[in-house]
This record gives sequence, C-alpha cells and structure tokens, in this order.
Amino acid sequence: MEPERAEGLFLLDNFSTIHQNMFRFDVVLSKNIVGIDHLKPVSICVKPKENQIVDIWINKLPTNEFTHTEYKIFVIKDDQRVLISSSTFAFENEEELGLVTKPVGELLSADGSFQLECFIEINSYNLSNEIRQKYKQIFNEERYADCKIHVTGESYKTDESFFAHRCILSQYEHFYAALTFHDHEPKDQIKCHIKIFDSTPEAVKSFLLFLYCGYIEEEQLRANASDILLLADLYLIENLKYSAECYLAAGIFGLEDIFRLCGFMDRLNVPTILEACQEFIREHEAEVKKHEIWMEIQMDYHDVALRLATDGLREEIIFRDSFNFDDPEDFFYDFYTRFFAE
Repeated sequence: MEPERAEGLFLLDNFSTIHQNMFRFDVVLSKNIVGIDHLKPVSICVKPKENQIVDIWINKLPTNEFTHTEYKIFVIKDDQRVLISSSTFAFENEEELGLVTKPVGELLSADGSFQLECFIEINSYNLSNEIRQKYKQIFNEERYADCKIHVTGESYKTDESFFAHRCILSQYEHFYAALTFHDHEPKDQIKCHIKIFDSTPEAVKSFLLFLYCGYIEEEQLRANASDILLLADLYLIENLKYSAECYLAAGIFGLEDIFRLCGFMDRLNVPTILEACQEFIREHEAEVKKHEIWMEIQMDYHDVALRLATDGLREEIIFRDSFNFDDPEDFFYDFYTRFFAE
C-alpha cells in the first residue's frame, strides 16, 4: 500500500512577544497538516515554556498507543532550513511525535519571525480491519464449517440456511447453548444445527457476520435493524443490541415512529429507545397531547404510555383510568357523582 504523505508550514511574526503572552496562559499553538485523510487531525504544535524555550512536536490522532511514523521537522531561519527533529525506529507516543525542546533564540530569524516546516509519511495498516476481513472471508467461504443455521419464517416458503463454525459460535454462550447435536448423522455430515424462527435470512446473515467480525455495517442495520435487535436480545449479544437500538432511536421524528417502537418497549429492555422516545415527547408535549396516535399508544400499550409520558401527560392517563369506559352506565354514574353530586 502506498504511504500517505503530507507537509505543513507554521509561521509566526514577532514570536518573542507572542512567546511571553502564551507562556502566561499555558497555551499550545498548533496548525493542522492536510493530506492524511484517515488520520485527521494531524498538526504541528508549539508550546512556549519558561526561560525562553519552547517544546515542538507533531500531534497525530492515536490509532494505537504507540506507532512508528516517518517525519522531519525543520526550522527555517533566514532562508536556511535546519533539521531539529526526525523519526527513528523507536516507538513513540502518537500525540507527541518528535518532541524536542529548543531555546527561542535558536529558532528566530533576524526579523523576529518563527517558521517551522514539517514533512510526514504514514504507512496505513489497520490491523483490526484486516482481521475482520479475514473472519468475514471465513464465514463467506464456509470452509471447514461444522454447524448449520436454519432460518424459518412465515414470509417465505422454504427454509434458508447458513453454515458456520462451532469454534466461533462457542464464544457466545447463549447462542451456543441453543445448538442441537445430531450424533447419528454420517461422519461426513453436519451434526450441529440450530433453528431460528420468525426472522429473515438477511437479518440472520448480518447477525452471524457480527459474531464473526465484531461489527455491523450501516446498510445492514438500515435494512434489518428491527430483526437484528430481536436476535441480539434473544441471544444476549449486548453490543449488537445497543447498535441496533441506537440506529432505531436515531430514526424517531414523530409519534408514528414511536408507535412502531412500542412493541419493543413493551416486550424488551431497550433503555436507549425508551430514552429517545421520552425526549421526543418531552420536547413536543403540547402536540403529543392532541395527537390521535398518542391515544392509540395509550389504548394498545398502556404501560408503555405511562413510562413515556411527562408528569402532565401521566396525570391525564391516570385520571382517565379512574373511569370505567367499558360500561357506559358505570361511566356516567362515576362522572355525575364526581362533578355534579353534592
């Protein structure tokens, strides 16, 4: 892979005066270096210190605690470029690459200006992403698979199945516990099976890919968020469940969206979705109060409505509950005795 290269220029006039002012407030001066897309921001930093000295370094957004990056830092003094720091093969803190301390007098040009030049080269290699791609390949190729996942639902006529590896699935206790073993199968046949009901093949495939790779792509969530949430809740895959919750919570723009999520709040523990719905209702209480869908939520998901309601809306629900609407005769009797009888 071609390394990414960039350079930056740091220029200040009257740095001696600026140095004194910056020292009093313990301020770090910095300028971004453009051209390193995947590791933004990268910047060259200067921090004035006591006794007319400064610290100079390159700050790079950490990807690991230590890294090796090729770089050179020059000071340009009266048209002469002087190397003051460069990379070695030692491990360094990514946030303080090339840290060097210099007297101000050695850095200034005759006119009092202070100019730094920086060159940086990064060989990008994402180890986590490389491992994920390897595990995704293992799943897709089905090589040495010893487990079969059957997906059964009402929306399609025939079962669809996927092959997987017990050594991977065994890392997820509750999913692995659902596997059944058919020891009577011939030696060359798959003996480990699991049936997943009321889901879709697309959702199950995304779910399995998460078990292999530890992440889920946005387009997979967009297409299958509800089914993925149910699978993650059923098999206690908490980080996947949280991802699905966050995606669904981000799509709340009206009471219609909340109504669609009430089934989850009624059956599952989904605190992220609940909090997002509560926040929407709190911010739009006046409109919610008059909306017919709010009445539907109260009728179809009464307990959920009480959890979602603000104090004012909750009082209205409790007051309405005190009347017996199922029996008109009892309702009118209650209404009359409360408001008209002496």
